[in-house]
Amino acid sequence: MRHIFAVLTLTYLFTLNIGLSVAQKQNPTPHNEFVTDSTSLPNDSSFETTYSFGLYSSIFYLIPQKSNFRDNYESRFPFFNSDFPPIGTELGMVYCLTHSIDLMIDIGVRNHVLKEDLGTSATISLHVFPISIMGRHAWRLGGGEIAYLGVGAAGYWARFASEMITTDLRSEPLRILKVAQNYFGFGLLGEMGFMYKIFRNNYLDLGIRYDFTRIGNPQTGGLGNIGGIRFHLRVVTYF
Repeated sequence: MRHIFAVLTLTYLFTLNIGLSVAQKQNPTPHNEFVTDSTSLPNDSSFETTYSFGLYSSIFYLIPQKSNFRDNYESRFPFFNSDFPPIGTELGMVYCLTHSIDLMIDIGVRNHVLKEDLGTSATISLHVFPISIMGRHAWRLGGGEIAYLGVGAAGYWARFASEMITTDLRSEPLRILKVAQNYFGFGLLGEMGFMYKIFRNNYLDLGIRYDFTRIGNPQTGGLGNIGGIRFHLRVVTYF
């Protein structure tokens, strides 16, 4: 899964470079800009097809809703075996249905690790891969500023993994035991935020999302609700 995200990231950077090159040559009008007067429309028909979709990458910080999840797990960066920063990552696409309605599809990854006690040799982690789809209504505030509100749903794949080092009587390591279990679930989400045009066809998106995630019933071996409130920072490139 990490290799897939690496490929997607390279693809996004490649398309970002193409988008910048095209914007420098054409300087198009965003498909998502509000039009308050019909006389402000361009004379050609390219306005309706310009900025029909966009690609984005984001980082986010999650505050879990359940107190026992917050108390027992800490967030970790999902790549490079890094302990910091405690954030998740996301890649996605936005399709502009109208001047004010967008459809967003994204896939993300976040990692949580059980808080270790002193003297333990076990590592217990939870990798969560959400795939979400969301409808979003946007209000153009002028000057490239956009406020939005969206609702959607998501499917989740969560992988619970444990790793333990066995030792002999002299505390010398013998081998590493690994156990993993996959869980699948669903979620509902609501999101609000603010976008600001940084240059040409590129926007900076700051927002907050409430995510209710249900992955099984804890009483029957499931994980329950592992969602919560998350804050995100996105970079969106429109084409």
